Amino acid sequence: MKPLHLIPVFCLILSLSLFSAAGPADARPLVVGTTSSDAAEKTRTFLPFAGYLAGRLKTDGFDRGKVIITQTPQEMAVYLKEGAVDLYIDSVYPALIACRLSGSRILLQRWKKGAGEYRAVIFVRKESRIDTLEQLTGKVIAFEDPYSTSSYFLPKTAFLERGLRLEQMNNPANAVPSGAAGYVFSGKDANTMFWVLRGKVDAGAMNHANYLQKAGEEAKNLKILHTTAAVPRHLVSVSPGLSDALPGKIHDILLRMDESEEGRAVLEAFENTSKFEPLSEDQQALLSEMKSHIDKDITLQNP
Repeated sequence: MKPLHLIPVFCLILSLSLFSAAGPADARPLVVGTTSSDAAEKTRTFLPFAGYLAGRLKTDGFDRGKVIITQTPQEMAVYLKEGAVDLYIDSVYPALIACRLSGSRILLQRWKKGAGEYRAVIFVRKESRIDTLEQLTGKVIAFEDPYSTSSYFLPKTAFLERGLRLEQMNNPANAVPSGAAGYVFSGKDANTMFWVLRGKVDAGAMNHANYLQKAGEEAKNLKILHTTAAVPRHLVSVSPGLSDALPGKIHDILLRMDESEEGRAVLEAFENTSKFEPLSEDQQALLSEMKSHIDKDITLQNP
């Protein structure tokens, strides 16, 4: 695995001092991380949240909030394992990859944009003769990107659980490998929707809420082949290097954020987060099942 000084330069690191410099001499920032292709935007979004949390952990030696953004969960795993990131917040798939590679521990789930869970749908044009996932063999499906939970991992898992082969393709116009369904990455859910409607690909996948939004009036011209199980919207993980007491303190602070006016204001600015809450037993069992798929996934290869 790469040492920290070899992580690509595009990983943006910014910090914000929110308190007086008169703190303990050994004080350090509380570092919150996530993955994104837009580091500047995510840093602006995450900094107030990181500062709020650090402000409630001053007695534990934190004097400010800091944010680290990487493009992949493999890169984030390096930071978590080295203790350079304390708290990692992301969707299920990248969070579980980072957990697998770094030994980080899942602490809570986050209700992002007012939603505690979401699920993926696989869809085709209404006039298509395709009615089952099995009938997508020899056809092409569009996913968003290789680290999307709802627009890649969940629909991909639906295929694999049925013993169906999926083969990545560079161009949807190319011949599909024999005995498999081909897939391409569209880069955006909007592209996936457009490609399906215009017949560039045979099927697409994305989370159900995005499907309804992107389809709009065109929903009447589409049909859903499969709906996956619901998974937590976002997960909060802690570095394996945190002292024994800190995860419990962070856990309690996050659980109580929605109980105060200040906490609710920070949550609203933090991508309209409603609250943090513990995972249910059913959710924990589902995540354990998902981990078994991730262990076999090629994306676990170290950067």
